[in-house]
Amino acid sequence: MPQIAPLIGAVFSAFAGVASFVSGLGIVGQALLGIGLNFAVSALRGDQKKEAVSGTQLQVQYGADRPREVAVGLVAVAGHDVYTNTYGPSNKYMQKVFVLSDFPITNITRIAVNGEWRTINWSNVEGRGAQVLGFENDVLRIRAYDGRHTELQAAEFGEHGLVGSSNPAGRWTAEHVGKGTAFVVINARFDDEEMSSLPQFLFEFQAAPLYDVRKDTTAGGSGSHRWDNVATWEYSENPIIQAYNYERGFFANGQLLVGKGVPAADLPAAPWMSAANVCDESTPTRALRYRAGALFSTSDGVTHSDNLAPVLEACSGGLFYLVDGDHPIVGANQPVVATLTDDDIIVGSPRQFRAKRSRSDLVNTVFGTYNSPDDLWAATSYDPPSSTEALAADRERHAKALNFSAVFIASQASDLAEAALRRSRYQASETIIVRPRWIVLEPGDWISLASERYGTRTYQVVGRSLGPLNGNGARNVTLTLDEVGNGIYDSSIVIPERPPRISPGFPVRLSTLQGFTAYASQVTNADGRALPAITVQWNLIDDVTVDAVLIEYWKTDDPSRRIQATFDRMSVSGVVAEGLVPRTSYTLQGTVVTNPARNTFFSAPQTVTTLNEDLAAELADLQEDVQEILRFGPESLSRFESLLEELAANIATTNVVQHTEAENASASLFEERTTRATETEALARRTDGVEAELTGVTTRMDGVETQVTGVGQAVTTLEGRVVDVEGDITVTASAVTAVESRIVTAEGDIAGQADALNSLNTAVTWVAGNVEAQADLISGVQATVDGVSSSGLFRTQVVSGDGVGTVRMALIARVNTSSSYVDSGIYIDVAGGVGSVLIRADRFIVTDGSASTYPFVIQGGVVKLAIARFQQLVSDNGKMVIDGSGGTISIYD
Repeated sequence: MPQIAPLIGAVFSAFAGVASFVSGLGIVGQALLGIGLNFAVSALRGDQKKEAVSGTQLQVQYGADRPREVAVGLVAVAGHDVYTNTYGPSNKYMQKVFVLSDFPITNITRIAVNGEWRTINWSNVEGRGAQVLGFENDVLRIRAYDGRHTELQAAEFGEHGLVGSSNPAGRWTAEHVGKGTAFVVINARFDDEEMSSLPQFLFEFQAAPLYDVRKDTTAGGSGSHRWDNVATWEYSENPIIQAYNYERGFFANGQLLVGKGVPAADLPAAPWMSAANVCDESTPTRALRYRAGALFSTSDGVTHSDNLAPVLEACSGGLFYLVDGDHPIVGANQPVVATLTDDDIIVGSPRQFRAKRSRSDLVNTVFGTYNSPDDLWAATSYDPPSSTEALAADRERHAKALNFSAVFIASQASDLAEAALRRSRYQASETIIVRPRWIVLEPGDWISLASERYGTRTYQVVGRSLGPLNGNGARNVTLTLDEVGNGIYDSSIVIPERPPRISPGFPVRLSTLQGFTAYASQVTNADGRALPAITVQWNLIDDVTVDAVLIEYWKTDDPSRRIQATFDRMSVSGVVAEGLVPRTSYTLQGTVVTNPARNTFFSAPQTVTTLNEDLAAELADLQEDVQEILRFGPESLSRFESLLEELAANIATTNVVQHTEAENASASLFEERTTRATETEALARRTDGVEAELTGVTTRMDGVETQVTGVGQAVTTLEGRVVDVEGDITVTASAVTAVESRIVTAEGDIAGQADALNSLNTAVTWVAGNVEAQADLISGVQATVDGVSSSGLFRTQVVSGDGVGTVRMALIARVNTSSSYVDSGIYIDVAGGVGSVLIRADRFIVTDGSASTYPFVIQGGVVKLAIARFQQLVSDNGKMVIDGSGGTISIYD
């Protein structure tokens, strides 16, 4: 690739013909940066510059059309890839050249290979360079040029040098010196185990030696530094020294390479020295207060302000253009240089005072990033400061991002962010016109202003101008002031917060019911019967836009069914009783109905358990319900017997399909199939049965020989039917199975009989548009001997239609004699929205099966307790209370 040599020669020229980076604004335009505000505070106010300049460059740069860059302080770059060469047997070796800075640097501190920091053994140097440790084989070497060289090292002409291994020869020559440019030569030996491809690199280095005016005896300092002799300069991480060198400019062969080119006369030494000394002060957490590393760039669109912003942000600093030149200010508390009072302000002149920032300028939380060397110089979050007091005063979170692209120490980034936050909490500002003698005040000065109206505050002068001749005199001075204080850089000082601005209140318009409460009560109906009720109360409503009060309530365990009641807005209470049942938990909430309508919401819900009804009336109602449930028992038994008779009749009418008969025995199979289909009916029925009979069996009964007959039968009937009567449809289906065993005497009397039956029935009807569905299950057994019949039955019946449903279940045991019967049962019933469980028995006993006594028995309608624990017993009229916890019995008149 012979065409690359001219490119390399251009990159490594002595900068002849390089255009200087001057914007054409003139000396005033170049120096006028951030007047009145340091860069960090500007960022909090939304003015932070784009991060065009940083202390890192993590992506490799390619191509010849690249802006000049000068690195200062501690930085890390992936470099500018300007040359690639392979050589040796099978091209086993590869050379790469990376430019680090277009100005000399001080020292390469370490190198990262594929994301892992590696050590460079500078003492182990051979033809390929210093060994990069961390590999089992010697696969990676590096040679470095710090930019202060005037010719290539001798190694570059050897077997592994840039010139000696150029492939083809002449791609790199002795003329490609790169004078004044810092670059590294990487020599990689390909190895299948450790170096199968060229890795990614990151170079951390101490950048340009800088001129320190404090160390120049001829400039008012003390030392050997001289501006015109770069060899006397030293490496520095001081951001003010870096800014000073940018102001003066970085030159190569007399040409301004990067910077502003400001003459020393426009950079007064004293303020620059003072600011640099503040940066070098120690803090409780750091040996040096402020440190920085940045890349000054000549890229299109990058201004002087863009280049200076990162290093000035690193010291919470700023620049001010004054009569005698550019002055820096650094992040530290300043002395108060003057004290003004109301007498210094021109009487009658306009005066602007603002005690608190606008909401858009409020900041109470700061977050952002810094360059973390431990994380390969990636942008990493620092510990974000936040002010609890400021949050309380602002009543909401106001967060701003503040990224420090030239800071590489976490504690420094956190301190800078906290200082910026604390400065923003000094919120007052003023613009005043004072007498001409205060022309001596300069931007950046801290002053004290004592005002009878606004109090005494410390301000920083952020703007100054002279007024024309007018009625108030000539050359009066207009000062723009921002409040400051020692609390900016001293966290032990509490910054007083301004009370939040509160807009004048609007008329109160209720959006819900205020003071809503509810408690259980009773109401009396026309018959004098006491019914459960709930009394609701609320605060008096004086909002004229409220038309009514709306109360909504429901059973706590069934929120889907809600009842509403409306009351006059002038009342403060009401009673709801509709739909309430005793001893039940209800949830209530209230709101207002407005005119004109607006969004309202319900109050916090209240839960209330209703009281008992009048006991006598309640028991009377309960007796009716019990009788209704109990009627299901006889009805079920009657249905059971009816089904047995129907099946017996079916056997008598079905056809015998197989019959076997002996002298006194017979066995038969019965079968019937019926199908019918007309315009109004469809029917399918099937009956199958078996019967076995043995007759003339001689046995003894009551000591007398007699003959009996034994009969065993089993029958199953399946039926499906659909009937249409003038548009009314009935659909039924049933499956009934019964078995019977009996012994019959010669006289035809039944000596003993046992039956078992299982019946399933379903029906759906459509009548006049109303649909009802019903299903019935009966499982029963019966045994009869000598007129005594014992029955056991389980039945479930369910019905749904017209939006309601009922369920009835019965488990019944009964013994019939010729003159009476005894039965007991458990009935489970859901009807009319009420669920009931009813137990019918002569005796109801609760026991754990192991106690010698029965603790709970109901017999003869009387509850009998062997032992009971209770908290409170209350008589129906409430006049007697037995307190089981307190051990008292109270009787009231």
